[in-house]
Amino acid sequence: MCCSAACLYFLSLLFLPKLEVDTSQCKSTSKLNIKKLSLYILWFILSVAAVFNWTSYIAVFAVISATALAANPKLFKSVDYSLLITFSAFFIFVENISSIESIRLFLNGMLARNTMLISALTSQFISNVPAAVLLSGFTQNSTQLLLGVNVGGCGTLIASLASVISYKLFSQKHIKYVGLYIIVFSAVNAIFLVVLSTFAYFYPLKL
Repeated sequence: MCCSAACLYFLSLLFLPKLEVDTSQCKSTSKLNIKKLSLYILWFILSVAAVFNWTSYIAVFAVISATALAANPKLFKSVDYSLLITFSAFFIFVENISSIESIRLFLNGMLARNTMLISALTSQFISNVPAAVLLSGFTQNSTQLLLGVNVGGCGTLIASLASVISYKLFSQKHIKYVGLYIIVFSAVNAIFLVVLSTFAYFYPLKL
């Protein structure tokens, strides 16, 4: 599966036009800021600890917020709150629909048929990370679930929250080409989704 994804990625690079990269606005810094690096590493460690329930996520949120505010008071002004709210809304939506009995019965039945394909399909509508959170409560086939949501990261623009971020960044710089971006993005990702899903279906990963 990894080999097919890598081959597909490198083949797609052959069709990209060769463009010169403008580095005139890039800031060259020869000195590494040890204080900032140490702070980022601390935040990363705390975040991982919260994910694995080694510590309270509320405490981690408080510590990171406080240290970020102390280190750079202007940092919170540059946060894209609309994107943050969008991310939160996906997870709130997932939590709500997972408590509906008819939805629970439907997901149980569908996942019993093909966990990989259903998780990939679900990712197209609610993004792959929320899809993983939603579907994990209805199947014990974690291997196929993880495979499905990874494959499902391709496809629609919202299939991966990372794609939403990249679209947001692109639209801020090149508003005139947003339509073209969506067309090309959708076409390429549709190809990736079909190829990877087909490969995963006929050559299922077994652990």
